[in-house]
Amino acid sequence: MGHELVGGQALIEGVMIRQGSRWSAAARRPDGTIVTTIRSATPAFGPTRSVPVLRGVGALVDSVRIGLQAMRWSRGESEPDRPEVPSIRERLVVLGVVATVLAVFLLVPLGVAAMLRPAVGSAWGAAFVEGVARLVLFVSYLALLSRLPGVR
Repeated sequence: MGHELVGGQALIEGVMIRQGSRWSAAARRPDGTIVTTIRSATPAFGPTRSVPVLRGVGALVDSVRIGLQAMRWSRGESEPDRPEVPSIRERLVVLGVVATVLAVFLLVPLGVAAMLRPAVGSAWGAAFVEGVARLVLFVSYLALLSRLPGVR
């Protein structure tokens, strides 16, 4: 018997679980009741899933797409009075967060590796330093995140 991979994510007042080509979610409405949904998910990059790099890109696209669908659904259930279209301010905040994440997790490790390249002496050494810098940033991020009152 094969193993099925199961994944999920937290939603606004809820949770989403995905297995294979289906996902389900549960969210709490303002009156305290719990509402659920089960939906199908057609995979991105259908026939190209046998090509290793494209399979990874397709999996990432699927995860983001399904996660956003589930987030929109839970937002609609938990905050029915909130407008469906995000405001300009909300869009700018998301853009700022994405830019900051890219800068911190991509550019900072590249900069550290570039500064230390003369000391390590090779492209392999610089790649190793870059990987260590990314790992340190990620673990630091998780440590800081775990200290937030809302996460505890």
